[in-house]
Amino acid sequence: MLDFDHQGFNDSSYSYNPASQLQNKTVSNADYQIQVPTLSTEFYSVNNLNQYTQVTVDGLPEYVNYTSAGNLAGFDGWSYVYDAHNRLVAANGPDDTVALSYDATGRLTRTVHNGESVIPPKNRSSYS
Repeated sequence: MLDFDHQGFNDSSYSYNPASQLQNKTVSNADYQIQVPTLSTEFYSVNNLNQYTQVTVDGLPEYVNYTSAGNLAGFDGWSYVYDAHNRLVAANGPDDTVALSYDATGRLTRTVHNGESVIPPKNRSSYS
C-alpha cells in the first residue's frame, strides 16, 4: 500500500525499499496516528539481516540494538534479556518490568508485571 485516503479525514502515505520493507510513513491527521501523537514522518534503516537498526521520527533517531544471537536487546527505552534457549525472560522499561518463566518443555508458565503475577496462558492441546 502506498497511499490510503480516509475521505478527507486523513491521508496516510507509505514508501518501501526494494525488499518491501517499510521505510517511510507520513500521516496528515494526528487523530489517525497510532503511536506518535503528533504529525510526523518516520524513516526506518535496515541491516543485511533484515533487522531495523534505526527509527527516525521527525528527525530524531532512535537506535535499535540486538544480541549476538539476533534477539532484540533494546529499543525506545526498553531492554530485553534472553535465556540460553533464546526465550525472552525479562523486559525492562522506564516505568515497567516484566519477567517471564518457562517449563522444561519451553512453554510460558508465568508472567510477572511490576511484581504482580499475571494469569498464565491456558495449556491447550488444540486451538479449536
